[in-house]
Amino acid sequence: AEPVANARVLGLQLRSEASGRAEWTRRSGVDLTLPTTLTKRGAFKWCGRIIGHYPVCGWSRPACAYVKRLAGLSTADWDCPIAPNALKCCADFLVFFLFLLSQV
Repeated sequence: AEPVANARVLGLQLRSEASGRAEWTRRSGVDLTLPTTLTKRGAFKWCGRIIGHYPVCGWSRPACAYVKRLAGLSTADWDCPIAPNALKCCADFLVFFLFLLSQV
């Protein structure tokens, strides 16, 4: 049998109390700020944070896939800064994403 204490599923974490009672909680907040210089690796990591914390936002998966596609096409090296148009796409996505979260 697998231990279920501190299990993570769809952005939720199972926490067990001393009394033995288990409770689902949302993990602590996620930092969505974009770095001033964004690399291909950083874009993938940033998108992973969004998808990992908000896994059921149906439109965010295709949007993150598009951002990662732009980042991948803008440079072959994982540690070189991405093209300005890919960075602008990330910034636009972040503004829209934060706007939608504020409406919930």
